[in-house]
Amino acid sequence: MKNWLKYTLLLLFLFTFSFVLLLQWIISEATLLTAAAAISVSAFFILKHYVASWPFHKFFLIASFLLLITIPMVGPKETTSLENRKLAAFPDFRFSNVWKFLFDYEDYFNDSFSFRNTAVKAISKFRFRLFRVSPMPVIVQVGKNDWLYTSRPDYIKDTSSPFTAAQLDSVIMNLKIITKYFDIRNIKYYFTVIPVKERIYPEFMPQDLLFRMEFSKAAQLNAELLKHPEIRSVDVKDVLIEGKKTRPTYYSGDTHWNVFGAFLGYRKIIDRVAQDFPQIKPFEIDDYTIDSIMVDAGDLQLLMGFSDELFFRRYRMKPIDQDVPVVIDSTTFDSTSSRFSIRVMPKPVNGLRLFLIRDSFSEYMRIFITPNFDRTVLGWTPTVPVAKVMQEKPDLVIHQILEHYVMHTLKLPPEISGDTLFLNQHFPGYMK
Repeated sequence: MKNWLKYTLLLLFLFTFSFVLLLQWIISEATLLTAAAAISVSAFFILKHYVASWPFHKFFLIASFLLLITIPMVGPKETTSLENRKLAAFPDFRFSNVWKFLFDYEDYFNDSFSFRNTAVKAISKFRFRLFRVSPMPVIVQVGKNDWLYTSRPDYIKDTSSPFTAAQLDSVIMNLKIITKYFDIRNIKYYFTVIPVKERIYPEFMPQDLLFRMEFSKAAQLNAELLKHPEIRSVDVKDVLIEGKKTRPTYYSGDTHWNVFGAFLGYRKIIDRVAQDFPQIKPFEIDDYTIDSIMVDAGDLQLLMGFSDELFFRRYRMKPIDQDVPVVIDSTTFDSTSSRFSIRVMPKPVNGLRLFLIRDSFSEYMRIFITPNFDRTVLGWTPTVPVAKVMQEKPDLVIHQILEHYVMHTLKLPPEISGDTLFLNQHFPGYMK
């Protein structure tokens, strides 16, 4: 009886190994199955004599071990990352530096070995289901009621370490310069920092993460901006906190705000803009129907290695009686993979043209803001694209930045820093 069980397992191991090995070269499923069966049967009759005298436990351990260490090397290589990052490429071999090749190959193998994502998902799900903790605690942490939060050290540093006096002065000065640069060209510049989820929903955060993110760099900047009314800044944090009394404003399993939070942010921003452009008629919440569905696969859940364990409510807002803008262009405008799209209303609204400097948080907000303008250019770019703005000649620029990108994006654009005539005339001490 044990021999028959042993032979059955041997045949199964051989077929699995043959199938995974041939999977790299044979596309046709019928051909793949036929070839794997032929190879496994042939190898079975060759090996049957040698393994017949082995104890079952010895055979099982050896066969399992060989299968486990072989499949990751011969199976199809992974091409995507669950961590939403670029996989390490196969390194170039050079005789002059063999050790570098070996180290780089280790990174490549660790990223690309066969069934890596399947194994990561299985282990991640097991740890989460059993202990209700994140399998990737350095990247994501699980809070109360299964709320997920980013815990990357660089993210915490960028959002929760105070500006030095010099850094804060530099950011304020750069905003003054950018505002003035556009003002003298009859373009009004508005600036807003979108708070990260931790600022709006601290009540669900793990205690250690709450302690590490107690200080808010965005709050420090917004407090300083209140002293400089010449900078048209908009702080949306208050409406997002107040709004969550009605319905959630951020996703529990994702870093982003939801469509309701985006609407509240839109209203705070557009109300400020309408003070300078009274022809703008902001939309009301009653101008939309609101429903919701349950979804999974938030970006934070995906970073933990799976997509179907946690579900959260996604709100949908549809205009009741509103024209929809038409996309007339969508491409890149420089070598940094910055993206922009142009949307125009089918009928004139008020003659105004907007340039929105955006990131992923504007994916929802653009639904509400674009119908307020005849023409909107949305630039997904890390800095102020001065050349593109001047080419478009908008009436206003809205610069929206997520909190942890402030220090990375608020550098003076080269077109402005290189305009010594402008700087010497309006900011004579800046060039010293």
